Amino acid sequence: MKNLTVSVDDILLAPTKAVYNAAPVHRKFPVILYAPSLSKPANQNHMACEYLASHGYVVISAASAGKHGQTMTKDTAGIMAQVRDLEYIMAQAYQLPAVDTSRVGTFGFSWGSMATVIYQMRNPNVKALACWDGSTEYQDYDLIKTVSGYNPAQLTGPYLYLCNQNEDWSTFPFFRSLANTTKHLYRLKKLEHAEFTAYWSFYASIKPTTNYQTDSYRAVCHYTLSFFDAYLKDNKKAKRVLQNSSEENGFSSKTIAKLSI
Repeated sequence: MKNLTVSVDDILLAPTKAVYNAAPVHRKFPVILYAPSLSKPANQNHMACEYLASHGYVVISAASAGKHGQTMTKDTAGIMAQVRDLEYIMAQAYQLPAVDTSRVGTFGFSWGSMATVIYQMRNPNVKALACWDGSTEYQDYDLIKTVSGYNPAQLTGPYLYLCNQNEDWSTFPFFRSLANTTKHLYRLKKLEHAEFTAYWSFYASIKPTTNYQTDSYRAVCHYTLSFFDAYLKDNKKAKRVLQNSSEENGFSSKTIAKLSI
C-alpha cells in the first residue's frame, strides 16, 4: 500500500455525494447483506454499501463480533456468531416496507465471506453471493468445511469472487468445488488484501498521490453492482459486463482481469 498522508481537516473538508432530506421512493427494493472482516465494524466498506444503495438496493450490515464478545474468534463458533447476526438483521429487514424479500444478495470481505457462504447454505432464498478476497479460498478453507451444515452442493445461486494481486496465494479450492451454479472469478491486479476496504480508496480520493486505489476500488464496486443487477434484477446490460473484457467495461486489464479455471 502506498503511503497516503491525509489530515483530519482533509477528511472533514472532503466533498460527499450524500443528499440532505432526500425524498423517499415508495416501492420495494432488493436487499443486500454485507459481512465485514475479522472484528471489523459494520461501516468497514461504507463506500461500496452507499454505492449499491444509490443504485436501488437496501443494504444492511452488522459488525463482526464473536460468540462471547466484541472480538471475533477464528473458529467455527466465530463463523456461526456472524451468521446468526446476519440472520437477525435480515429478520429485522423483512419488516421494512421497502424490502423485496424475494430478491436477497450477500457479500463479505475476508473472514466475513465465511459467514456469507454459510448463511446462503442455511438460507436458500439468497439469490446471489459475492466474496471480496474471502478466506474461503485461503487459509480458512479447511476450517469452513468443519462447520455444521457446510455443503457446497446447496450453493446454487450465482457466485462472484474477487481476489487480490498475489497469484500464488490460492488455487481456489472452494470456487472449484461449486458445481451447481454460475460463477465468476476476477483478479484485482494491483490490490493487496487489505486494500479491499473503503478507507484506502477514500483517503486516496481526498489527496490523490496515486490512482491505483480509487481505480481498483471503483472496479470492485462496479463488478459487484453488475453482478447483483444481473442476478437480482435480471438486467441484460449487467450480464454483458460479466462477459465483456476489462477494456469493454472501461477498465484496464492491468487493473482487473477475468480468470478461467
